[in-house]
Amino acid sequence: PASEGDTFKTPESVPGKPQALRFESPSETVLVVHWAPPRQINGVLRGYRLQYQKIVDSGTSVGADLKLNASVSHYTVAGLDSHGRYRFTLAAMTTVGEGPAIMQDVDTILDGVPPYNISMSEGETLVNVSWAQ
Repeated sequence: PASEGDTFKTPESVPGKPQALRFESPSETVLVVHWAPPRQINGVLRGYRLQYQKIVDSGTSVGADLKLNASVSHYTVAGLDSHGRYRFTLAAMTTVGEGPAIMQDVDTILDGVPPYNISMSEGETLVNVSWAQ
């Protein structure tokens, strides 16, 4: 005979890391950061922590540490150094805490003629970079 069903609830945990970071460069001092939510949310997604700082010869400089709503999937960063290199780190959060972060270094402009419509997509086994000149 079949046994009676039982209902139970598993405890919430920290989420996995966001799936990908992708960047667009509408101008030489602006980057738009796009991301996809983690595959494993492990509860209710409460938001994201986006950090970025300029990379300098001595390491990294002071940057920004932002808390973003769970419904947000992109953020525009303006006022960047037009010839700068920046480190972006993004982590998802539940009420239990912050999960592992995804990190990527990005240049605001490449050597030569400034490109436009720069986009970058990181997967688990590849990175795709595209731009127009």
